[in-house]
Amino acid sequence: MVARKRFAGFKGFAGFKGFAGFKGFAGFKGFAGFKWRTPRIDVTLSWKIAAIGGLLVVLNLAINQGTWGFGTVFSAVAAVLIVACAPRWPVAMGLSYVLLFVGVSGLEGWRSAIVVLWSALLVAMVSYAGRWRFAVGLAAVLVYISTTSMFTGIFVPQDFAGVGILVFLMAAGVGTGRLVRSEKLRQEETERLMAAELHNHREAMVSTLHDSVATTLTSVVMRAETLGLQCEPGPTRDTAELIADEARQAMQEVRHLIQVSKSADTTDDIPISRSISEQMAVTTRLLQSHGFRVTLAIDDSLKNLMFPPEMAQVFAELATNAVKYATPQSEVQLVVRATPKGCRCELANQIGEFSRDMALSSGIGLKRLHALLSPSGSRYSRQIIDGRWQAVIEVPSKALRR
Repeated sequence: MVARKRFAGFKGFAGFKGFAGFKGFAGFKGFAGFKWRTPRIDVTLSWKIAAIGGLLVVLNLAINQGTWGFGTVFSAVAAVLIVACAPRWPVAMGLSYVLLFVGVSGLEGWRSAIVVLWSALLVAMVSYAGRWRFAVGLAAVLVYISTTSMFTGIFVPQDFAGVGILVFLMAAGVGTGRLVRSEKLRQEETERLMAAELHNHREAMVSTLHDSVATTLTSVVMRAETLGLQCEPGPTRDTAELIADEARQAMQEVRHLIQVSKSADTTDDIPISRSISEQMAVTTRLLQSHGFRVTLAIDDSLKNLMFPPEMAQVFAELATNAVKYATPQSEVQLVVRATPKGCRCELANQIGEFSRDMALSSGIGLKRLHALLSPSGSRYSRQIIDGRWQAVIEVPSKALRR
């Protein structure tokens, strides 16, 4: 009866001093260089443990009204918090629980069944975190502390039935933790293999689509060039040449899209290989195909520099806007000149009779245009001078690539 009372009340702890050999377990620190393969720890797991433990503390308070003092509540709450944090910091929380056991074994008014029973859950969490060897040593220390008493000079366990129960609970905790951990790792490995298979399937599909699109666009280029050769010089021939050039550019941009899709971890934009002179040539052909006379002027120092990726869309919108709202057959001026801070691009055209003031043809709007230019630090402005609409884009030198 005395031994059972001691086991139930945690009076025991004599042998921990004799267990000074545990100090030698500091060699476990040598495992720090070992890369543990630990499953992803869900933060909600700690919250669930804390919630269940809090509920148990409340139920014990309701059942044992008047018998639980401040020390008992404190030790129970501390045990719950330590176990809740064990998946994240298994070694630190394991040592903290040992200190809690030592304190509770010396303070009779702080003892509770929660502290004893949750030790099994603690070793399960430590084992789940990958430290199963440490969990075994921790379980042995906790069993020894709970069945001996340093304060009464008892260094050998006397209640072997209680020892057996605790050993069973601890073994179940370590085994369950390892089993759940291995299952979790197996599930994560399956997810990784499925993700890799999906990635390979996507790459194969993208490659197939690229081949199909490239074949179709090549056919468009050949048909457009054939049509251009069969037509007399004029708008129709210019339009056919423009279609061929745009189809070639589309193939280049499809390759760019594939490059971006294969670089999932790359956050920086991969620039489309279109120089300032190439961009101005594309814009000029688009305007000329609609009957406009284009005057183009580019500083020699800028011709081989690369525009930011978004400039292709910006100039397409500005050119389309000019086609829609400028006076038919009028002159459109394209000027790109160097400035101390970068370059200045101007597109000016005569406003037609039914023009719309400051509106882009695709409905992108000025706010969207500013949003396209802001990542590169470029600025857009517009004004009307003597009946001519003038759009100005200022590109900083840091956004121009060679």
